[in-house]
Amino acid sequence: MARKLPIYLLIDVSGSTVGRPFREVADGLQALSQAIASDPYSLETMHIGVIAFDSSIKQVVPLTEATQFQPPTLTASGDSASGGSALGEALKLVNRRAEIDVKKATPREKGDWLPIVVVMSAGRPTDDWRQGLQEFKQYKWGKVIACAAGDDADVSVLRQITDNVVYLNDIDANRFTSLLFFVESDSPALSPRFSPTIWENLPPLPEGLVLPKPPGPEKP
Repeated sequence: MARKLPIYLLIDVSGSTVGRPFREVADGLQALSQAIASDPYSLETMHIGVIAFDSSIKQVVPLTEATQFQPPTLTASGDSASGGSALGEALKLVNRRAEIDVKKATPREKGDWLPIVVVMSAGRPTDDWRQGLQEFKQYKWGKVIACAAGDDADVSVLRQITDNVVYLNDIDANRFTSLLFFVESDSPALSPRFSPTIWENLPPLPEGLVLPKPPGPEKP
């Protein structure tokens, strides 16, 4: 069986996403699907899973071959004043799923590629996200990308998850493709010397797509 490259999507559907943030999340999910569908090699190797979170967490789509993946229909949970955002629990769940889904290497056989995680968030987590992050970082991920939706997304939290933080308000399929394949990563699956020519000929990462880190410490 061919080695797979798992991609896990953690999608905020809490009350903080109602309105424009949720539209940005939905558009980002669609752009990611289009980016993968446009690359024949991606269709052969990538598997996609979706975890949605508000005050609770749910695996909406188990890890699925890219050829079979359909973006799920998601609904924001309602009034932002009454909703919660269990980002920490979502980080714990994706860690557990990776332990189950991703085939590890053995002396006789190569394992799967290191997984990619894409977090789409529109607010500030309301659970113990630091504990979830601690567990999340115990796993060796190939790449982690955090996407801020709307003006209320807590970028300081997202930057503690990963340095690769972007805004979702202006991402189309081409920009998502560039982001997936050209942000610096430890995953050999994303290195051009391990990839077909089609990956090597992608345009460079769009200028300004990844948010620069501000000077000084992040806010708590």
